[in-house]
Amino acid sequence: IASKLKDFSHANGVTMFMTLLTAYNIMLNKLTNETDIVVGSPVAGRNEPESKDLIGMFVNTLALRSHLGDNPTVDVLLKQIKQNTLEAYNHQDYPFDKLVDDLDPHRDLSRTPIFQVMMGYMNMPLMVAFREAEVRERFVRHKVARFDLTLHVFEDEDQMKIFFEYNTDLFDESTIMRWQNHFETLLQEIVSNPTKRISELNILTNEEKYEILEMNNNSTEYPQHESVAEIFRETKIKHQAKLAITYKDRKLTYAELSEKANALAHTLKRRGVAQHDVVGIVAERSPETIIGILAILKVGAIYLPIDPKLPQLTLQHIWRDSGAKVLLGKNETTVEVGKEVPFVDIEGDKGKQEELVCPISPEDTAYIMYTSGSTGKPKGVMVTHRNIVRLVKNTNFVLARA
Repeated sequence: IASKLKDFSHANGVTMFMTLLTAYNIMLNKLTNETDIVVGSPVAGRNEPESKDLIGMFVNTLALRSHLGDNPTVDVLLKQIKQNTLEAYNHQDYPFDKLVDDLDPHRDLSRTPIFQVMMGYMNMPLMVAFREAEVRERFVRHKVARFDLTLHVFEDEDQMKIFFEYNTDLFDESTIMRWQNHFETLLQEIVSNPTKRISELNILTNEEKYEILEMNNNSTEYPQHESVAEIFRETKIKHQAKLAITYKDRKLTYAELSEKANALAHTLKRRGVAQHDVVGIVAERSPETIIGILAILKVGAIYLPIDPKLPQLTLQHIWRDSGAKVLLGKNETTVEVGKEVPFVDIEGDKGKQEELVCPISPEDTAYIMYTSGSTGKPKGVMVTHRNIVRLVKNTNFVLARA
């Protein structure tokens, strides 16, 4: 990437420092969503010829301010930063302490004034040769960070070393390592896409993209060509003796539940219920409700939950609107849905217990659920067998307590 950055900087008439400062500003913008960014940068402070051979500390600090609020393209931002940097160099002898006194910003002992992020750039040889001495490069860890975050860049011929110095009270090592990867990704983006707006630039690594996509990957395999009745029949075959329903002191195995549902399904057929007919069922908390729903689905009909607590006019509207033909419930249940409504007692005369198999498409409607009607008349929502199977299989929802 170092050679690409050199070529990019040369082609755009800027220094390597200006290119890296542009990338640093973009990364800070993406991490903080701030558009008015000030980055501190040290300068040698040896403009006078007399100072070049003097031993001493002449370093001054520049406050380089950039505005990213209009979402500029990379090349436009690069020109802005070039101009700002050159203007700052023209005033590099103005002491930073004097600048702080002049601006008199609000002081906070927990942070430095004017800016909290720095960028240091050194483009001198890292290795110094002595006649008879062997010199080795050694990295020394700083134990104190003066700023929240500092980007250090060392350039030596065709090599470039980049590392971050950070405040451990604010960030941990894993965060900084992630940001360093983001910065390297961003450098590749800038070199390849100088006309992109900064909001379009990517800083995520391929591994992070994959992780995010997989984290949100909620696709799952489920039987797309089976009905609820078929799924229940397969479950019953596998787990005949296992408990299917536990309610108060009552217990039903899958085999027992299937027998009762089959018997009621045969009764419904005898009473004229055909495939795709709508059958109302009084929705009460009991095993009989589950038996009734399964019986209706085994016939290939559509069940319509009826809440007996609803107002009479609402119940009558739902009954007429749905076109329901039969009401299924317990004998003692009284629900006023209309005159001369055929009624089938869930606990009444039972039919045969043989398995009732009806060809049902996954796209067939399994039940109709009506809205509350708070904004007008209740409206029916038709739910298919595939909808139910997808929900059950996708959420691993196997056990329900009645």
